[in-house]
Amino acid sequence: MRTNRCLKTTLRPGQNAEAGFTLLEMLIVTLMVGILGAIAAPAWTQFWATQQVTAARGELRQALQLAQAKAIAQGQDWQLSLREKDGRVQWAIHPRTTALANVESWSTFDPTIQLDAANTFTSNGAGVAAIAFNFRGEADARSIITLTSQQNSGLQRCVYITTLLGRIQNGSGQSERSFWGSYCY
Repeated sequence: MRTNRCLKTTLRPGQNAEAGFTLLEMLIVTLMVGILGAIAAPAWTQFWATQQVTAARGELRQALQLAQAKAIAQGQDWQLSLREKDGRVQWAIHPRTTALANVESWSTFDPTIQLDAANTFTSNGAGVAAIAFNFRGEADARSIITLTSQQNSGLQRCVYITTLLGRIQNGSGQSERSFWGSYCY
């Protein structure tokens, strides 16, 4: 035969049988969480902005490589065009002979991405930045496209073409100017 034993807790005089947190303990924990949040929020915002600009740079580089590949495959000049419309940066790949008004398929970057006009060097026309490739995949000129974030305009990521052969490279913001005059290389 088994016997069950119950453990009894003996309360001292003045001790309450209900367990829980006091208001003071809850306030202290809330305050500590608030302080940690205030410390972590700017770092998280900076991290998120960096990720968005880096992703946009990757998308831009792929678009340039696609324009270059189409120029070679189809044996005609192709270009990547960039414009700002309604506060958003858009890009399109199209034959160079196509008028910008006739380009229909514009892709849009994340709304927080901006084109850094001061550090972007391309062939410009009608408010549109353009990089063209001839039928051999050669770029028409040295070019650099710099993207930045609305949250942090000092954050720069760029894609640049260094030679007439059309070598496409990634870059980021630097403290000194390059020989082109850009801070992004």
